[in-house]
Amino acid sequence: MSKRGFIRYARRRLKKLIEFLNYQLEQGPTELFILKQALRGKTKIPQKIVDAPTLHLGLDFFYLSFMHLLTCRNMNGVIPYTDIEVFCMGHNITGDQKEDVHFHIRKLDNAYSEHQEKKNKQKDKLKNGNK
Repeated sequence: MSKRGFIRYARRRLKKLIEFLNYQLEQGPTELFILKQALRGKTKIPQKIVDAPTLHLGLDFFYLSFMHLLTCRNMNGVIPYTDIEVFCMGHNITGDQKEDVHFHIRKLDNAYSEHQEKKNKQKDKLKNGNK
C-alpha cells in the first residue's frame, strides 16, 4: 500500500472510531432500554439502532484505552500526555504502537470535548429559554 493510500485508510478508520464514540455518547445510555422495550412489546427495533456504527478490527483497543483514560481528564478538560505515557508503560506499549495510542487518544479526547461543549450549549439554551 502506498503512503497516500495508507493515510486515507487511517483517516477512514479514525472517522469510524469517532463516529462510534459519538454514537455511544448520544445513544448508548438509552439503547439498551429501547431494545428491551422493543422486545417486550414485540415491536420493530428502531433503524438507528440497527444501523449503529461498529468498530473496525483493532479499533476496539483504542476505544477501550480512551474509556480507561477518560477518568484522567484534568481541569482543562483534556487527558494529559503524562497519563497516556503511564498507561503505555503499564501495558508495555512502545514504538509505533505508542505513537498510535497517543494519536488516537488525543483525537478521541478532542471529539469528546466537542460533544461535551455541544451538550453544554444545548443545556444553556434550554436554561436561558425558560426564563
